[in-house]
This record gives sequence, structure tokens and C-alpha cells, in this order.
Amino acid sequence: MKTRQLMLFLDVAKTGSIAEAARIHGASRTTVSAAVAALEDELGMPLFQRSGNRITLTPLGNSILPEAERITAAAEVILRRAAQAMSGTEPVLRIARDDAIPERFWRAWLKDLRARFPHTAISVYVVSTPELRHWLTKISRMSHTA
Repeated sequence: MKTRQLMLFLDVAKTGSIAEAARIHGASRTTVSAAVAALEDELGMPLFQRSGNRITLTPLGNSILPEAERITAAAEVILRRAAQAMSGTEPVLRIARDDAIPERFWRAWLKDLRARFPHTAISVYVVSTPELRHWLTKISRMSHTA
């Protein structure tokens, strides 16, 4: 099972049309139809009922929609993070902070970071000032082993 097959399956299900799913993906109708047929072959059951130009989900097709959406969403996140890493942007940002800086600053700053780097996972560790050096060393080690 390939994520592309699931993406095409989802677009056929949403649009009710192989031709429309093909247009969305910039593919031929034959390519979309073959991908969906390959997925159906792997599952051993049809996902769509075909009647002339009309295509509707079978009970199995309808039942796998939520999982197909979750899998394709996860695949898209993985692809975006890989593209981000290839561009030189860190996929993970770990921040150790103490309480010397006001909470409203941290909230505003993190909101800005998330807006600027939406595909970077951000973790914030609250530590006391005496523990800060220990945490920085620990976070540095985590970065090198990840």
C-alpha cells in the first residue's frame, strides 16, 4: 500500500470522480484508476461501486476513510519535515528557559516561532536558573543523538 494510492483514493472519494481526482493531481484518469485498482487488489475488495460515469464508496471504502486521512496527513508532515531539513531548517527546536523572563514574552515568542516555522517541532523545558547549565548540556546531547 502506497501513500499516493491512499491520496488518490481520498480524492476520488471526496470528488466522486476519477477525472476530477486526476485533474487535482495533474495525472491521467488511467493513472488514478490504476492506482485505485491496485489498492483494491491489495485489500482484496472493491472500495468503489462503479456504474457508468458514477462512482460511489462501498461500505469498506467508507469505513477506511478516517484511517486513510490520518495516514496521508502523517505522510504529508513527514514530507514537509524532510523538505524543511533539506533546506537547512532544523526539524526540532528544544528550548530551555527559566522563569526570569515573563510568561507573556514566552507565549508571544513561541507563537511567532510557530508561525515562522510551522513544520518545526518545538519543545520548551522550564528549569530553574541553577539547573540551566545542566539542561543545556542534556539538550545538546539529545540533539546530537537524534
